[in-house]
Amino acid sequence: MAAKCERCGQSVLPDDVVCWQCGARLASAPGVAATAPQPVVDAAALPSISFTTLVYYAAATAVTMLLLVVLIVVLAGRPLVHTDLDAPKLPGWTAVTAPGDQYLLKLPPRWEWAAAPGFTFEQWQQQPEMADLLAALPLPTGDLTPQLLARAPDNSPLVLLAGAGNTTPFTALFAAIQVQPDVTDVKRLPHFLGHEQIAYTQTVTAHAAPWRCQVRLHFSQQPFYWTAICSPAAETATAVTSTRILDSFQPLSP
Repeated sequence: MAAKCERCGQSVLPDDVVCWQCGARLASAPGVAATAPQPVVDAAALPSISFTTLVYYAAATAVTMLLLVVLIVVLAGRPLVHTDLDAPKLPGWTAVTAPGDQYLLKLPPRWEWAAAPGFTFEQWQQQPEMADLLAALPLPTGDLTPQLLARAPDNSPLVLLAGAGNTTPFTALFAAIQVQPDVTDVKRLPHFLGHEQIAYTQTVTAHAAPWRCQVRLHFSQQPFYWTAICSPAAETATAVTSTRILDSFQPLSP
């Protein structure tokens, strides 16, 4: 049976949903499923969030942010270690830092070291060879305060000394070292971090025997840092190792 459109009065077929004449939407015809109305969500029916839960999440967020700030501050205060891309790989070597993280150098496997202040450090300073070396080295350079001592394994006489120097200007110190009678091979070397260093060889007497020391003075700041590797004058087999230890030295900066 035909039906009429309520808007324009035109006849429409029973299965029509839209009037062909005016486009008005008709009531659902028999056999045509009407679109189900969307359910209305009542806001009052939603589960509520308790005040305790809100406080918990707020506190957790605040603690997380605080920990991040603390982590950033701690990392910002740590010294910055650089890598010399041109340096040879040294597998098994240990990076050793001076007290207060002032500088770093690398030592071969099985080397022993002691840093000031410390009971072992004080003991090593009092040993005849160490005491003689520390007394003889400052002659051309003024005051040298030892901070780190190290020695090769298996009772090897090879020893390392490191510490801080005085505030003598670079040019004046370089000129003074050149005229010392027990100093040879004085030269200025560039460091991979960009500062300049003074390198020389000094012969001293330690424990009634001649010792040869390779010395480096680093002028990245004042007072300067110094390193020295010493061995009996007859020892020559450790020259490569000594040079690599000295080359690994780097001042640390935050």
